[in-house]
Amino acid sequence: MPVVRTFISLPAGLARMPLLRFTVYTFLGSYPFCYALAYIGFRLGEHWHSLEGWFRKFDLLIGAVLLAGAVWWVRRHLSGEPASPGGAP
Repeated sequence: MPVVRTFISLPAGLARMPLLRFTVYTFLGSYPFCYALAYIGFRLGEHWHSLEGWFRKFDLLIGAVLLAGAVWWVRRHLSGEPASPGGAP
């Protein structure tokens, strides 16, 4: 999610979203997420490594999804398809 929050400002700016509205929405959307992460970190304390085994199960799945996305992106851009339907040539 941090990556999405970082880049969401680009489409918001392109759509000319008012800065105050963007700031309020960003705060309201990120505050609960950041609070939850901080709370979980606080509660786990020194025992955070106990989750490592559980998260390791998803390493291959995450890698496969990232690889599939990269292959799709490269194939799409090398095939010469337009970026959007009806896009300019």
